[in-house]
Amino acid sequence: MTGVTEEEEHEANGVSSAAPALSYFGIVSTQLQQQSESGLRGVNESLSRIQDETQKQLKTQVFKNYAEFITISKEIATLENDMLEFKDLLSEWKQLPQQLKIEDPLREFGIGSLKGNRSSLVDLEQIYKAQIAALWENIEGSQKFVPYAPNRHLIAETSQFIELNAATYKPKQAVALFLLDSLLLIAVQRRKHYGSQVHLVAERAFGLSEIVVVDLKDTKDLKNALKIKRGKEVYVYRTEQVQEKRTLLNAFRRVGEDLANKMKLERKSRDSVKRIGEGSISDALGLPEDVSAKKTDADMQTLGPWLNTVIDDLAVHIALREWEAAVSLIEDGKKRLANRPVSEGPLYLLVENFNVCANELVGAISAELGSPYQCKSIMVRDANLLLRLDKGREARDLLLSARSELLRRRTRQIKYEGDVSLYISELAMLYFTLIKNTGDWYMTAFKDYKMASGFVQWASDQVRSYGETFRRQVYGVDQDPDVVKEAKEITMNCAQILNDVGLNLAFMLMELLQPSEHHNDFPILSLSVAEAEAQAHRRRLEQQLQASEQ
Repeated sequence: MTGVTEEEEHEANGVSSAAPALSYFGIVSTQLQQQSESGLRGVNESLSRIQDETQKQLKTQVFKNYAEFITISKEIATLENDMLEFKDLLSEWKQLPQQLKIEDPLREFGIGSLKGNRSSLVDLEQIYKAQIAALWENIEGSQKFVPYAPNRHLIAETSQFIELNAATYKPKQAVALFLLDSLLLIAVQRRKHYGSQVHLVAERAFGLSEIVVVDLKDTKDLKNALKIKRGKEVYVYRTEQVQEKRTLLNAFRRVGEDLANKMKLERKSRDSVKRIGEGSISDALGLPEDVSAKKTDADMQTLGPWLNTVIDDLAVHIALREWEAAVSLIEDGKKRLANRPVSEGPLYLLVENFNVCANELVGAISAELGSPYQCKSIMVRDANLLLRLDKGREARDLLLSARSELLRRRTRQIKYEGDVSLYISELAMLYFTLIKNTGDWYMTAFKDYKMASGFVQWASDQVRSYGETFRRQVYGVDQDPDVVKEAKEITMNCAQILNDVGLNLAFMLMELLQPSEHHNDFPILSLSVAEAEAQAHRRRLEQQLQASEQ
């Protein structure tokens, strides 16, 4: 095999490497000119087929890599947030030496070290007092919300936020936020009556252990916002500068960690005193690390991030009314926290926030279940969800109360137009049909037979209410016995539909349909305002005619 280069081979084949680039358009046009009409049609069809196949392959590749595109975009957003937080940490690290006023480390071992420490503590306390005094002086009414307490001090403040309506996100007022070591003070900007000068007025304060701070994701209509929740109260604040929001959230995070560590130390000290009282002095000294402490630290590493994610997801599901997903998260959380003494560890604050979200979920589902105009599927679903949240008694009471309210409203819609039999027929059909349907819904929602007594008691109360209305309407002055008999027969016939749900209240109805000893002399007429005015007008005309004839 001889050594022939690629260039020599091209020259041997009649193609010179120094030749100019090929003209593809010229070659194509030359080839097409030599084709017949059928050949051109075949080329056209071939090109169309290749184009369609290329488009299909492109779509396939796009759909195939769509998940990767989304993942990469999320990672880019996360990386951007991490870089901004890293920038904040670097700026804090640069300012740390000036804040600590670092001196020669050898001096701490000198004779005057103890005196220096004592004087520094006194100076720090004086600084804290000056901060609180300045707060009282600059913010009207702040002394009521921020009383003096030892070591209470200001951590962060900002006046670049605007309070929004929690439901519509419309601006309400400009506010200033003051974050202290144990509470958050909200002050609003007000103008003085005698001029254009703006001053701050304290509006509310939150204990940090009572609130949950949620970083709201940016949307098209809402950016740089955060939400503060305390129980069922929700407050939304927005700023124009993303740096202000991140600085405040970082301050909240540091204060939360400090509070958790402080509560952990307090619990450890209480446990130490308890062990000393029991005689275990060596354990109280803390020489060997307790096994439970190791377990708590491990729980903090595993459950801490998980609980944070669950709390955020719960807030989203509750806002979107996704009850099933929210209840599943609550059940999973209770299972994972069942055998862990988190009330004695650093997870205490997270668990409290988790419980707050659970109570908020129960309240939202209860509000929906308590509406009298819900359909069967929604009522059964909400009752089952409350049962899964260990709120079976509340679910039963809400369902029956909603049905009672619906029965009351429908009863008021029935008009009495003088025909007793017609009125009793409509009233009986309404009462007994609604009781029967309620029994069907109730048995579908509550499978436990122990809950059946609640429905029986409710049905008995509704039948008694029907009996009272029956006696008022039927037993009037000089009432025709045939009409009374017909009304009783109508009632007993309508009551037979209760047998479909296992209720036989004929014995109760026979007694309730009898005239009472102290019944009203006149039936109660369910007349509208217009009908009452028309009847009064007719009576006045009759009186005028009688007077004219006399």
